Amino acid sequence: MYTIDIDTGGTFTDGYVAGPDRKVGVKVDTTPHDLTLCFWNCIESGAKAIGLPTSDLLAQTRVVRFSSTIATNAAVQLSGPKLGVIVTRGAEEALYGAGGANPLFAFLPARLVVGLDEEVDAGGAVVREPSTDEIEAKAREILEQGARMLVICLANAHLNPANEKKVRAVLEASYPRHYLGAVPMLASHQISMVPDDALRANTTVINAYFHRSLAQSLYKAEDLVRRNRYRHPLMIVTADFGCTRVAKTRAINSYQSGPAACVRGAGVTAEALGHAKVLVIDVGGTTSDVAYIENGRPNGASQRPIRDVDVLQRIPDIISYGVGGGSKIRAADGTLTVGPDSQGAVPGPAGFGLGGTMATPTDVWLALGLIEADAYLGGRKKLKGDLARAAVERELAGPLGLAPEAAMLAAKEAVEARLARYISDGGFVSEGAGFGDVTLYAVGGGGGLLTVGVAEKLGAARAYFPLTAPVFSAFGASTLDVTHHYEAILPAGAGPDAVAGKIAGMEAEAARDMRGEGFLPAEVDSTLEAAVFAGRASAARIGPLPVGEEAMAAIGALAAQAGDASGGTGGYVELRLTATGRIPHPVLAALGERAAEADAALAGTRAIVTAEGRVTAPVYRFDRLPIGARIAGPAIAETEHTSILVPAGRTLEIDPHGGGVVEITS
Repeated sequence: MYTIDIDTGGTFTDGYVAGPDRKVGVKVDTTPHDLTLCFWNCIESGAKAIGLPTSDLLAQTRVVRFSSTIATNAAVQLSGPKLGVIVTRGAEEALYGAGGANPLFAFLPARLVVGLDEEVDAGGAVVREPSTDEIEAKAREILEQGARMLVICLANAHLNPANEKKVRAVLEASYPRHYLGAVPMLASHQISMVPDDALRANTTVINAYFHRSLAQSLYKAEDLVRRNRYRHPLMIVTADFGCTRVAKTRAINSYQSGPAACVRGAGVTAEALGHAKVLVIDVGGTTSDVAYIENGRPNGASQRPIRDVDVLQRIPDIISYGVGGGSKIRAADGTLTVGPDSQGAVPGPAGFGLGGTMATPTDVWLALGLIEADAYLGGRKKLKGDLARAAVERELAGPLGLAPEAAMLAAKEAVEARLARYISDGGFVSEGAGFGDVTLYAVGGGGGLLTVGVAEKLGAARAYFPLTAPVFSAFGASTLDVTHHYEAILPAGAGPDAVAGKIAGMEAEAARDMRGEGFLPAEVDSTLEAAVFAGRASAARIGPLPVGEEAMAAIGALAAQAGDASGGTGGYVELRLTATGRIPHPVLAALGERAAEADAALAGTRAIVTAEGRVTAPVYRFDRLPIGARIAGPAIAETEHTSILVPAGRTLEIDPHGGGVVEITS
């Protein structure tokens, strides 16, 4: 049986297809107008690489996991539907926030937020129900102004959602589903029961904003594979290190799922290789995404903003820096600056030949000979080295008063130094600790050309190049299992019976959902976490712990301590149960056919520019180098989708998993 994992990026869509005897990585162009098209093209490319007709591959596939940028694109482009939002009267301008300058209004026109005369008090009692007439009038008001989905976010709904339920019931009766004018609706209590009205409203609105485009695209993708002999549900990758069926996926959970899958892949790889501290650097065209992993576990955050809007979303701490293959490099006052703005995919670097004139890292690498112009993306895209060199000479060498080759080397150093400074200032390691025991993982298209230099400048232990680096987020998706999360809220100081009751309720819900996923109770692993909040900051946190008496006792003690600290008032305890059902994922192992000797993997030579001058460097097929091979620099190791620079004085050694290691400080 096979597994297929697909990750859509801004420029390319990556696939990782793994079977009993073979694993392949593939790349196709992303089709922004319809992401299901590149999804399907990726599956077809994977089938071709495996050597099977597409329908035969899908018939033999146990799971397809899809990490989509649909939600991310909607946030960046503000391309979601017009939302109408119903709140408690008085919160129209601030949506329960501190003032009118709410970043949430980037996602919806202020005129489409209306208030209802209703009240649930601080004890959860309904003081005043909204009237049916007012509900209908307010909904009609915003629907006539163009709202295509309604969001209901009433104050204190976490204590008692009765008024939200009434609003929904009235509107469902007014706009029944069998009419063309049926109106999709989402109420805040369906998304979260957190006591922070503003945070709950933010999360519900953003979820609704992503919902329609995700539902349309993901069901279309599922229909595509189902029509071609795939017999299982399409699994959607979520940003909290899991995947679920389309029907069980909350839209907001897919936001940043690709970067999260990359981090997960790095964690799994680090555990397998025994790397205790890892900094994974995913170098794309516009940014480099960086995350820190220690003992196999990444740093995490429970609340991450989306376009400055605070929401309830758990994803690992990933910091994006404005250094990528398309970053603009400028010369001024005798110095070079890199980014953070980018040439993007269009016009792209000058070497793309699409009209770009600014020098970029890609142009510098091409001018230095580190990229083969005719072999970029396996020859599917022909680069123009003359345009790259002209841009470097015009934009950098001339203003700096340097010879062209000196300017190229200075630009290469500036790019590496810029990213190294970002990382050094990023707070990834404790102050004074340094990077001497940290391994840098180079992934993404530009990681192989950038990371050794960055590692040297940071004083890191080593640079590591996974064989799956060009499709690393897709590989990371292959490590994920079916996961469902359940949350419950308790006041600080809640007693053991209240804690036990909430946990029992979550366990029952998880058992029902996992049965629906096809898992028996014995096939499900469940863990518990608890966090104490005072406002939006977590004051204390425990877990994850296996569900059982030890977890119950620890959470009960945490709730009691939180109550003592607050005098029994204020703050709350968030409980989180995670249920996981194991599904197939490939074993981390070397891909491709290995040559008997390193010389048999030699693909040719190339003239490259180094600090010692222009030299002729050997070029090796990275995926054919034998396990244990040692390649001395200067040299280049390439696959169809990436190039690795081994500088002079460094050695690339191929490890048992097919990846390459360059030791820096040993």
